[in-house]
Amino acid sequence: MNHDDASYTVTSPDMMLTESGVSVLISSTDNELVDEIKLLIEQWVHTALVFYVQPKPTTEASLPWFYHVSLTADLLIIDVDTCAWADILSATINHKGLLLFYSPKRKKRDAIKVLHASAKYPIIYSREDLKEFLAAEFNANRDY
Repeated sequence: MNHDDASYTVTSPDMMLTESGVSVLISSTDNELVDEIKLLIEQWVHTALVFYVQPKPTTEASLPWFYHVSLTADLLIIDVDTCAWADILSATINHKGLLLFYSPKRKKRDAIKVLHASAKYPIIYSREDLKEFLAAEFNANRDY
């Protein structure tokens, strides 16, 4: 049996199943950010890696896909500055893995205040802090 250590990018409405590995949902319209996150995580994960990417604001048509993927992904990274409100709500409902919010421009201050008040989710404000957080997470969990 071959060991699958490839990296896949999947967008709505497609889905993907692997025999092993990690799934990451990234919601951001910032393509540079998405590419940077993918490169960072690929450094640490040596199994199949599925990136579910929501590169446009979620719409009524893509909401079922986003909601389903948000329930099953191991890691969710939500760019609060560029995502739809539905992304924030979907991400916080019954997600069992790691969920973090990224907001360098702090555009949705009301959402940030509510997320911060819940004390459940990390909110990251710079790319450097995002890199450090991901490095710490993946280095602490070497079973990826």
